[in-house]
Amino acid sequence: MKPGDDYTPGIPFAARLFTRLGRRGQFVGIGMITGVLSGLAAVSLRWALEEARGIEITNGFYGKLLTVVLPAVGAVLAMVFLKYAISDSTGHGVPEVIAAVTRKGGRIRFRSSISRLIGSFLTIASGGSAGPEAPVVLSGASLGSNLANTFWAPDRVRITAVGCGAAGAIAGIFNAPVAGMVFAVEVIL
Repeated sequence: MKPGDDYTPGIPFAARLFTRLGRRGQFVGIGMITGVLSGLAAVSLRWALEEARGIEITNGFYGKLLTVVLPAVGAVLAMVFLKYAISDSTGHGVPEVIAAVTRKGGRIRFRSSISRLIGSFLTIASGGSAGPEAPVVLSGASLGSNLANTFWAPDRVRITAVGCGAAGAIAGIFNAPVAGMVFAVEVIL
């Protein structure tokens, strides 16, 4: 192997290619990909909730009974899913993202992105009293963190990717891109 060859043992090809972009290119590349993916996750959750809202089950006596029982069933299903199926015990959303940024260099597990979307869908679709904002922020931040890990990006790039994921998620769930950006800068970063 000659000096200047592009092969570095132990580093994946995508990470080697990505390091050639420089710091600014890493920020822009990971930020764009993260924003798009987290926005798509938020829009898909919003679409799924709108589809679930269209199901009519409140006709007659048994429908009224289901209106009372269904939120409890949804909450139990979400709890069982999060605790036993995924084994994800992280908290609610935004405080965990802030803690990851300040204490862990922006490292958030990938399973948080999937588990929070499914758990919040089960809770909200069954009529539970919750909102999709905090789980979507955690999900988008997790996507950004893990995308930065995939490219072996440094902590500074990872923290920026976490902010981009949170901004994309807020922009996607509320259909307000400027509000997502301001939220990420003011609250997360």
